[in-house]
Amino acid sequence: MSAIAVEEYAARWLTWRRDHATWTEDAQKNFDAWLSASLANQVAYFRLEAAVCRAERLRAISPSLSQPHSVWPAIFKTAVAFSLIMIVGVAGTRYFLKPRASEYQTSIGNREILSLNDGSQIELNTDTALRVVQDASGRRAWLDKGEAYFQIRHDAQHPFVVVAGTNRITDLGTKFAMRRFPDHLEVTIVEGGARLDTTASETLFRSAILRPGDVATVRAGSVAVIRMSEQSIADGLGWRRGVLMFRYATLAQAAGEFNRYNRTQIVIPDPRVARLTIYGTFTANDAAAFADVVQTDFKLHIENLDGQIILAR
Repeated sequence: MSAIAVEEYAARWLTWRRDHATWTEDAQKNFDAWLSASLANQVAYFRLEAAVCRAERLRAISPSLSQPHSVWPAIFKTAVAFSLIMIVGVAGTRYFLKPRASEYQTSIGNREILSLNDGSQIELNTDTALRVVQDASGRRAWLDKGEAYFQIRHDAQHPFVVVAGTNRITDLGTKFAMRRFPDHLEVTIVEGGARLDTTASETLFRSAILRPGDVATVRAGSVAVIRMSEQSIADGLGWRRGVLMFRYATLAQAAGEFNRYNRTQIVIPDPRVARLTIYGTFTANDAAAFADVVQTDFKLHIENLDGQIILAR
């Protein structure tokens, strides 16, 4: 979250807390969670609160400021404006001084391994975009799309943080995978541990500590964690060896995975065919070979048309 956005949230929280008529226990819990989420939140809130208190004290001791109507809105706006001016100045300075993020992107069907200068490695899967910054203040990455596998060398003084949308993973000495879907994020812990933080809105914050075997799914701010066997996790990471592994997956699910790795897309127009299940290991970038196998196993008809492999009865 940008520094200016943090300041705006702090201003909203301060306004709400002063409106005692609408402040509830749930609001207090959400506020406490937001405040404890980061040092930046604490600094922004207490700095703004102090500025407002100073403005109120000045109004109390200066007769010239006495007005028949409440001047709280004007005082609050002045304090907020002053706080925002300060943060914009700091943010502007940081923008010009901070190191530029290194950007990496893989095309469809390709993978890439990044070796960081701290000994960590990041493996990018097909059609993935990632940005990385390493400086004195810490190590950060942004998974903008796709899937990546992280092998992070732990450093308690400089934790490795990966951001994906409104979600953040903090390394606790970890090997883990992250995959961004159109509507949710999936995090799989292989070794070590990680802290998952997600912010659905300015008043809703959730956090979870993940351990080996945990697979967390984040959707619309909600977090669901399930345990998976080592074999299931290894199957899901088969892409690191260039293969896709299915254990009674439907043909629709298998086709969806193959379509991530191949420009030639598999299409299954018949729902009855799409529901058929398959078990096996296949080369990820060979959709034609997969189609040949299912054609033989299920006696299907294959039609190649305009960059598509159509499977039908």
